[in-house]
Amino acid sequence: MINNIVAAILLIVLVSCSTKVEKVIDENTFYTCSMDPQVMERKPGKCPICKMELTKIHLDPNEAHNQIRLSEDQQLLGNISTTKVVKSSFGGEKLLNGRIAIDESKNSKITSRVAGRIEKLNVKTIGERIRTGDFLYTIYSEELLMAQQEYLIAIEKAKQFQNRNIDYQRLVESSRHKLTLWGMTDNQLKQLEEANTNQKKSTISIYGKASGTVNMVYVKEGDYVKEGDVLFELADYTSLWVEADVYASETGRLSENQKVSITVDGFEGKSWDSKVQFSAPQLEMSSKINNVRAQIKNADGLLKPGMHASVTLFETKRECINVPIQAVIRMGKDAIVWIKSEESTFERRDVILGIANEGNVEVRSGLKIGEEIVVSGVYLLNSAYIFKMGTNSMSVHDMTKME
Repeated sequence: MINNIVAAILLIVLVSCSTKVEKVIDENTFYTCSMDPQVMERKPGKCPICKMELTKIHLDPNEAHNQIRLSEDQQLLGNISTTKVVKSSFGGEKLLNGRIAIDESKNSKITSRVAGRIEKLNVKTIGERIRTGDFLYTIYSEELLMAQQEYLIAIEKAKQFQNRNIDYQRLVESSRHKLTLWGMTDNQLKQLEEANTNQKKSTISIYGKASGTVNMVYVKEGDYVKEGDVLFELADYTSLWVEADVYASETGRLSENQKVSITVDGFEGKSWDSKVQFSAPQLEMSSKINNVRAQIKNADGLLKPGMHASVTLFETKRECINVPIQAVIRMGKDAIVWIKSEESTFERRDVILGIANEGNVEVRSGLKIGEEIVVSGVYLLNSAYIFKMGTNSMSVHDMTKME
């Protein structure tokens, strides 16, 4: 009898040892880190990144899809803190993407002053620097030859008939003025006067009366040109434009002469102060973006059109709703905040942002005065939300956009 009892006890022990007791894990409970909310574990432990103790989060499957419920202990462990939404005086900044461009208002064109054939072209390459008085090209022109002949004849007649009724000196001045308008310099006129009529040049060298950098060359050697044809286009690189893009919803905040600060990639630690000088009268049809422009000095020539720039737009102080920057989660073009709707319930809210300064950002819509907004622990709440949406196989937002 005793042997049977011992055998039964041994059998029970063996069966107990061979049977694994599986611990049931609540599918609505997980553990995350308040510092690294991307960490989501199914069991307690330490964060693999910062080694802090993980915070237990329990999700109520009966909650609304945009709500998370946390106990007081969970809020304490997750370092959840809130503040009241208020309206206050706020002067913010808006960072805009920009680019360096040629100041087209300072562009100039060199045109042909007389019809003829380009015999020699001294300026052929875009990017060449031209200064006033530089030799540009040589032109053959029948009109110039005839005008030179008229000028020499007028000078000769003025010498021969000084006391006659005809004012030959006036004819000399008129002919000289015509040649000057057609591009001849005082030195060339002097050389022409000193030569005799059989030594007229069949071509004439034209010198620049403007300075700048060649932006376009429209002719080549051998081309025939008419009076007024554009030969070269010059750009002034000592003063450049900085163009920036502003969304349609932000254009109402812009004003002429509004202060901006400009930084350019490759020039770390340096900034340029300027003002908004131009805002495009219409939006770009495809992107619905408005173009604004400021001027920047470039006396040393280091800045080049096409460089990327950042434009900080300063706005004067005004009364508006603004919240701490850390209260906002940016997800692509979307912005998210968390509101404490009840003692233990937090609601996810989409908001539209305005300009920002070093610590706060304007909220143009999505919040009401008096609401309680979460200012720390927002990523913990968002991590819980992502987990909840994953377990429910539904998602309102694309979480891959999260920055």
